[in-house]
Amino acid sequence: MNCRRAMVAVFSFALLSAVPGFARTGSQDAKDVVPPVHQLEALAGEYTDPDEPDTPLSFYVRDGKLVIESERRLPRELTPVSALEFSFGHPEVIFRFTLDGAGRGETLTFPNDPQEHVRRRTGHPVHHIFHDYQRTEVMIPMRDGVKLHAVVLKPADIAAPLPFLIQRTPYGVDGTDRAGFFGSRPELARDGYIYACEDIRGRYKSEGEFVMSRPLADHNDRKAVDESTDTYDTVAWLLTNVAGNNGRVGFVGTSYPGFLAMMAGIDPHPAVKAISPQAPMIDVWMGDDFFHNGAFRQSYGYDYVLSMESSKEDTRVESGKDKSGVADLDFRPRESALATYLPAVGCDIYRRINVSAPTHGAVLIAGLSEIIDVTAQGGGVQIKEDHVLRWDIELLGIVGNAHSFDPKNY
Repeated sequence: MNCRRAMVAVFSFALLSAVPGFARTGSQDAKDVVPPVHQLEALAGEYTDPDEPDTPLSFYVRDGKLVIESERRLPRELTPVSALEFSFGHPEVIFRFTLDGAGRGETLTFPNDPQEHVRRRTGHPVHHIFHDYQRTEVMIPMRDGVKLHAVVLKPADIAAPLPFLIQRTPYGVDGTDRAGFFGSRPELARDGYIYACEDIRGRYKSEGEFVMSRPLADHNDRKAVDESTDTYDTVAWLLTNVAGNNGRVGFVGTSYPGFLAMMAGIDPHPAVKAISPQAPMIDVWMGDDFFHNGAFRQSYGYDYVLSMESSKEDTRVESGKDKSGVADLDFRPRESALATYLPAVGCDIYRRINVSAPTHGAVLIAGLSEIIDVTAQGGGVQIKEDHVLRWDIELLGIVGNAHSFDPKNY
């Protein structure tokens, strides 16, 4: 036991001995600490950070154990370290309670995370709905024979037919599970969807060739493929092969997945009823990711492209260090070298753009800068569009798209 833990233990036991029902009974190892239920019940409640009141944590007793949950966190049993300290996870997270004069939980702190604020008990514990999502993995065939990898989460506790919520991504879907769904999209997870996440063509476990921001193909050519046709084929397969769906589909995504959600609205499958492109990368010439008003964004264009196009999975891009050992922010190749360096290490996008002397026309031809008018290209299918903007590098494209839908209001 180190000095810090010893001081914590002395403080905790001194505090406990002064509270009725929490008398010290002698030194114990953490594994031998089993607080009685009435002591655990005294700690139950909702604890809130006053600076972030929308992120409370709830603690309650279940089967003789103290359990934590929140809007985004599945219920989890805690391991007692002492009568007022509990832990879980690797690396270990410690929760430390203090008591008020009546012997009930008053505050909650995190001794091994000084950045966390003190939380105060603000009421009774809240029990959230957590559907029993069952996970399966599938390989979905496209019209050209390429198969795309997807993870499907289906709530086993809901008997009624459900709509699909789909996200397509270049960033890998192996981590898609029940806990992750509630952690990232708690409201949607709680509503109860059949949630499908798919690796796009050429990324992670999907077959085929990856093309960064793949341009739209000629949809009059039945053999042509792009993100729109892959989306159509994905929807058609899921409707046929996943039981218990109601024949309705929505798409969601942020940044690159936002661009892919836009693609779901181009010549869409009739089952697609809604898309929510959130900060999608659309007009890369004017301000989304690679260029800012035509100026190549070297600090991002190099790192991101190299990480995405060097392999099927994300490649870690390391910066060099200067003589003092500090990360060298000038490690990237100069613009004049990018056009030759990046293609040499497998980066296709620089064969489509002349980075040394770019023009808007060249970027348009490469299919990397186009305002996508889903209304005009929707093939007569009525789709609800929910455009979400964030004030950062992916700003102008979504504004242009929204303007194409409703010029009077944008």
